[in-house]
Amino acid sequence: MGEAVARSIQLFTVKRYHPGLLSIWKSVLQQSINGTFMHNRSYMDYHGDRFSDFSLIIYKKSQPVAIFPAHRQEHELFSHLGLSYGGPVIIGLSVESIFQLFKSLFDYYRNLGIKTIHLKRIPSFYSEHGTEWMEYVLFHLGAIRTRIDLTLTIPIPSNEKMYRRERKWKTNKAARSGVIIEETDDFKPFWEKVLLPNLWEHHRVTPVHTLEEIKWLTENNLPFIRQFNAYTQKEIVAGATIYETATVAHVQYMAATPAGKRIEALGFLIHKLITEVFTDKRYFDLGTVNEEKGRKINKGLLKWKESFGAKPFVHQYYSISL
Repeated sequence: MGEAVARSIQLFTVKRYHPGLLSIWKSVLQQSINGTFMHNRSYMDYHGDRFSDFSLIIYKKSQPVAIFPAHRQEHELFSHLGLSYGGPVIIGLSVESIFQLFKSLFDYYRNLGIKTIHLKRIPSFYSEHGTEWMEYVLFHLGAIRTRIDLTLTIPIPSNEKMYRRERKWKTNKAARSGVIIEETDDFKPFWEKVLLPNLWEHHRVTPVHTLEEIKWLTENNLPFIRQFNAYTQKEIVAGATIYETATVAHVQYMAATPAGKRIEALGFLIHKLITEVFTDKRYFDLGTVNEEKGRKINKGLLKWKESFGAKPFVHQYYSISL
């Protein structure tokens, strides 16, 4: 048995990513069962000055079968603090092969002085094939779950029958107020008139991305990042920035002005997106409802998202000691 395992491990080799391997990175991502546009180098590299990239490409019998987005901080490796989720992005492999892939990856990093690997698992609803096997592999390899975030996701197709009573009433209220929904490639009005003031007033924070960064990301990752705004009398009152993948439309940012909140403009915008725009998706992800690193739930935000019929899923964080 020991010799068989040794031979199996030798089937896998790893190479540290560099720009000369870009075409191979793209090829694996396009064929993968769990990758999204956020694993594109065009998305990852915009913040290359903030992170010391230590990503890998994994080969089986000389064929690239996986990529591992990662960056290094001294003796720790993260996959990936600049992304919403991380871990290995793989082409279809057997569970036994995935075990050996992880072991090869661990051996590579261990030999370079890495002591701990931290990863945020890609949520299962982003894969068309299911990735629950990842839970068992991580458990079997001694990974420790360090954090869980709760995300609220609306199954599609969706309609008002899924809504709670107050959501139906509020949707009708916004419609009577004459709210108009439009898609735009101009992020400036939403960022400057809605998102920035809202985040600063309520949380004393700014968006993760500056206006210049989101514009650059959109231009280099078309058509995966889209902006939708809500207007009354040509004045912007709400907006949502959507990250689109094969199976999911994810709300990266959403906010409303005080006037927009009074007429339920943001709720009406979400209603239009899930019933008219993204009807070809499996899920509409409204994002997490956590504070204090997952240990506290924002009950008001949870109730608002549940009013659309959203269901709970989890984002799981793991650490592996090498």
